[in-house]
Parts: sequence; structure tokens; C-alpha cells
Amino acid sequence: MVNTHKWIMNFLKNNRFLVLLILLVSLFTITSFIGNPFVAGLYGTINYSLLLLSGLYAFSQARNFLKITTIFFLLAIVIDWIEFFNPQVQLINTIRPLITAL
Repeated sequence: MVNTHKWIMNFLKNNRFLVLLILLVSLFTITSFIGNPFVAGLYGTINYSLLLLSGLYAFSQARNFLKITTIFFLLAIVIDWIEFFNPQVQLINTIRPLITAL
């Protein structure tokens, strides 16, 4: 338990930028449920941008196996972003079996 606490504290201390991004994504996710479509769209855009930025940061900091995982994370964000701005496109239903198979 002590080692876990020490690891968490070291992670928070060494990755302040990533922790800040995660907190901002959480904030915009919680506040994106406002009924105004413009505000929800604005928050959605900011949220996807922060997710993409945090994914790119994680990719730059990751080792080999985690880079593969991060690529799929970034791919899912980009697909979700495309569907957010163009609801007629349903890419995730086409690509989901491929991602699941991998």
C-alpha cells in the first residue's frame, strides 16, 4: 500500500501536464451536458481537442507496447471527432470489429 501511494504521488509530481489535461477533460465532460446545442458543441470541441492533446502527449512519453495502445486511443478519438461533427458518418460501426479483433 505504501509503494502504491508513493508511485501515485511520483506520477502526479512528474506528470503535471498530463494530470492537468485529464482534469480539464473531466471538467469539460461534466459541463458538456448543458442543454444549449452551441455550448455543448463548443465544449465537445474543446473536450476532443484536450483528449487528442493528452493522447499525443502520452504517445510521446510511452514505450513500445504503450505506443500501440495509444495509437488505438488516438484513432478512436479521431473517429469519434469525425462522427461528432458529421453525424451521418458512422465510421465506428465499421471499424469497431477490426479494433476488437486486434
